[in-house]
Amino acid sequence: METVTIRVSDAEPGMVTAEDIHSNSMMLLVAQNTSLTERKIARLKLYGIMEFKVYQEEQKQEQDTENLGIVAKKPQNIIQSFKAFRQAFQESTEQLKDIFENVVNSNEQIDSEELLSSVDHVLKESNNGTNVVNMVYYMKSMDNETYMHSINVALICNVFGRWLDLDPEEIDVLTLAGLLHDIGKTKIPEEILRSHDELSAADLVTLKNHTLYGYEILKEKNIDPRIKNVALMHHERNNGSGYPLGLLGNKIDPLAKMVAIVNTFVGMTTMRYGKSGLCPFDVIDLLETEGLHQFDTAYLFTFLERIAQSYIGENVRLSNGMTGEIIMLNSRALSKPIVKVDDTFIDLLKTTNVRVEEII
Repeated sequence: METVTIRVSDAEPGMVTAEDIHSNSMMLLVAQNTSLTERKIARLKLYGIMEFKVYQEEQKQEQDTENLGIVAKKPQNIIQSFKAFRQAFQESTEQLKDIFENVVNSNEQIDSEELLSSVDHVLKESNNGTNVVNMVYYMKSMDNETYMHSINVALICNVFGRWLDLDPEEIDVLTLAGLLHDIGKTKIPEEILRSHDELSAADLVTLKNHTLYGYEILKEKNIDPRIKNVALMHHERNNGSGYPLGLLGNKIDPLAKMVAIVNTFVGMTTMRYGKSGLCPFDVIDLLETEGLHQFDTAYLFTFLERIAQSYIGENVRLSNGMTGEIIMLNSRALSKPIVKVDDTFIDLLKTTNVRVEEII
């Protein structure tokens, strides 16, 4: 059977691996002849796998034609809030594009107040941190290209800073770091960012070098040096498995550790280049089990607990086809909440092989 090399961003459930896939430390992640699942694909992303071989098959493309997505079934007040949030988000995205172009192409200084105002413009359309998390998830049907991704990361970083009880000045720095973490991608050719073909070794290096490009863009700018560190270090990992420098946890800027968590969660739960995001509870499960060595647990545990709490009250579809409402979390396994289905309470921690499949 013919094989083809694909990028991990193009992987889809049901594809069959044509080779063993190992991490940088040679740990077997997925064996040859394995049918991929969403969780297996997420695992490959978590370990920084860029490309791998699969057996060739026809690919399906799913299109979300519903402008409101899952929000269409929500109460009218939520629909109106979402429309206002989305409008503010789109306006801020356009503003961010203009700012990035001026900084990168015209070597302008960075106006921190202007950048923060673009985030505040979106935040004012939400009442609290939980609402921000939900609104970002409701927009999952919108392709999360670099500028939108940067706004999403900045919004969740702002909320994360409040969860960590940072002082207002620190929250502003963390928010700016979230906005600017991927500015180096403006130096990556679009054909590399959006390519569905096999990348050359040189192109793979270029893609990973967006962290170095980001630092180069920011290093002479009049901004907090920690923001520059975040641009450089947001793909570093506590166990030294990250890039570009392979730093261990004690060498990584604390703000970069925070942004790394948010960047991973947002990247996995939102659409990127036409590929749908995972259910947040699948990502929580992955981070609970396999993220403990990669991320600073002092930040990770707080993030996961508060993110999971934000979905209490949401309607979900379970993997057994049942639908219900999340009413309570299990502190020992945040990815396995208690769900009310009709008049029955299902504890996913005690129910074998049933998980939250989708928020509806």
